[in-house]
Amino acid sequence: MKKNSYNIEICMGSSCFSRGNRFSLPIIQSFVKENKLEANINVTGCLCSENCSKGPILIINEILYDQVHPDSVKDLLLHLMSEGKDE
Repeated sequence: MKKNSYNIEICMGSSCFSRGNRFSLPIIQSFVKENKLEANINVTGCLCSENCSKGPILIINEILYDQVHPDSVKDLLLHLMSEGKDE
C-alpha cells in the first residue's frame, strides 16, 4: 500500500448521517488506525456538503464520491491507497 497524503471529508449533515455516514465514520477511523496511516490521512467532518440528494457523501482529496454505502467504504479506501491515486 502506497503512503500518499489523503484528506477525507465526511458529510455529517442530517441526510448523509441518516443514510449511512454515521456508520462510515468509525469504519474510516478503524481503517486509518489498523493500517497505521494517521500521518497520511486527515479525516474531518462537515455539517453539510450541499449534495443531500446524492448522499451519503465522502470527499477525498477534493473529489466528491456520492452514494457511498458503509459496506463499500473500506473497498473504496483500499482501492485509492493501493493505486496511489486520489481519483
